[in-house]
Amino acid sequence: MNIRYLFKIPLCMIAAALLLTACSTQSQPYPRYWSPMVLNQKECPDLSGRYQVNNSDCQARQCESLYSKLPPSSIPDRSLLPDLREIELQGVREGRLQISYPAKDGGPGATISLQRGTDFQCEKGLLVFETPGRFMAGDGAFGRQNALRRYFSRTTDGSLVMRETGSSGGVVFLIVPVYLSNETWMRWLPSNK
Repeated sequence: MNIRYLFKIPLCMIAAALLLTACSTQSQPYPRYWSPMVLNQKECPDLSGRYQVNNSDCQARQCESLYSKLPPSSIPDRSLLPDLREIELQGVREGRLQISYPAKDGGPGATISLQRGTDFQCEKGLLVFETPGRFMAGDGAFGRQNALRRYFSRTTDGSLVMRETGSSGGVVFLIVPVYLSNETWMRWLPSNK
């Protein structure tokens, strides 16, 4: 058997895999028609306010609720969610962010307190929630979903904005490398608008 032939097979497979490499990057810029973000805060932003539950572009695109972008530990009772129209945030003050969910009947509802360092971080005047990455496998594919990060700030008109970033990579059909990257923006208007 010719030894050169043995080395050509793996090189051909590597070349084929490189030709089939899939890379997708979706990066949405900050919308020009939104008010500018307030970024002059030193460490943690003041996100205090009452916000509509659905994002501002809900009619034009898919609706995203504000509570779906907050950490799962901050949602108290799922029975509050179907009729929820607004969420109140207080802080960040003294390292705490309070999230209040009004009750359906106008009662006290529920308030959850999140702690800086444990539940969120502050970076350059933005509040950051991070969901850890995880390994994924199944149906001829495997890979890793990297940490998902959500950066929150307010705008000059009092809206709450979020930039969400994430990426993942892996192998499909055991030979095709795949890399996906995503960056999107969302906005929730004050509940009085």
